[in-house]
Amino acid sequence: MVDKLMVDKLLARALAFVETLKGLAEKKEATSPVTNEYAREYNRLRSDVGTAVPELSRDLPTEIKLSEDYNKTDATYVEVFTYAQQISDLLNDYQKKADL
Repeated sequence: MVDKLMVDKLLARALAFVETLKGLAEKKEATSPVTNEYAREYNRLRSDVGTAVPELSRDLPTEIKLSEDYNKTDATYVEVFTYAQQISDLLNDYQKKADL
């Protein structure tokens, strides 16, 4: 059984992450690769959602490959913003369907 409090916390984390990335995605950094720090945080959120709500695992956006070069990952700020938004939408939809 899925813990409502955990889903609430994950949704809050996802929304906070989206809000943080929103400003960066709208600026000149939009097409720049995200740093490993942002990639790690996104991957952690993605993993935590998959663990807490296993039925969402197959619908989660892709994991971001970390790089040895601090400023060059596989994904841009716009992509990670989109991924984080997708996770928050999945969690929000899950809450509504599960009536949590």
